[in-house]
Amino acid sequence: MGLRTLGLVAALALVAFAAGSTATPRASAVNTVLSMDSITISPGGGVTLDVNAEGIPFPGLGAWSIGIVYDPAVLTALSCVEGVAPSACNVSFSANRVQITGASAEGHLFDAVLASITFACDVPGTSDLLIIVDDFADATEGGPVPINIKLENGRIACSPPSLEPPQQDLVGDADCNGAVNSRDALLVLQFEAGLIDSVPCMDLADVNEDGRIDSIDAGLIKQIDAGLLSV
Repeated sequence: MGLRTLGLVAALALVAFAAGSTATPRASAVNTVLSMDSITISPGGGVTLDVNAEGIPFPGLGAWSIGIVYDPAVLTALSCVEGVAPSACNVSFSANRVQITGASAEGHLFDAVLASITFACDVPGTSDLLIIVDDFADATEGGPVPINIKLENGRIACSPPSLEPPQQDLVGDADCNGAVNSRDALLVLQFEAGLIDSVPCMDLADVNEDGRIDSIDAGLIKQIDAGLLSV
């Protein structure tokens, strides 16, 4: 191969390298997650939830515009505090949407809290917190590239506290498991024989309330388990 041919090959290689280095970069793989938590609180209460971005790739997050949509019949968005700077957060963007926007020349890498939003539960009910992405791009100089993302929406359930009555202690429930059965009788017999030092619920094991835990109590427990005795 002559010198002229070698020079031509080298020139073509240089052109190919330059073209590859100036080509528009491709969007990143889906390894970035935008998420909000889910929580249950009582009506009339409030909660602050973060808008999280995790796994932001190089060269970092450069521009973002995100809406958080909720049900205004259930929730009120009270306030919003910006996370990474510089950014802005507006709870009055619309009747059912909080808007978060920002831009950074340096780019934010890895994980970031984009905003912290405080909601109030107005009435019993459930509201999804839907993440709407208008823009989410990296900090590539001269040409930001969209970052592929996975969305994990949140939810707030406004639920009254349980009004169920507390569970009552069961006479004969020596092991405190909420049931009276032959295992309770066995524990009582082992305690009487000195094989164990105590039973979990000493007061409940004394079925006849004579101040002793013995085979009489074990017999009564077996009758309770068999449905022959109610207490």
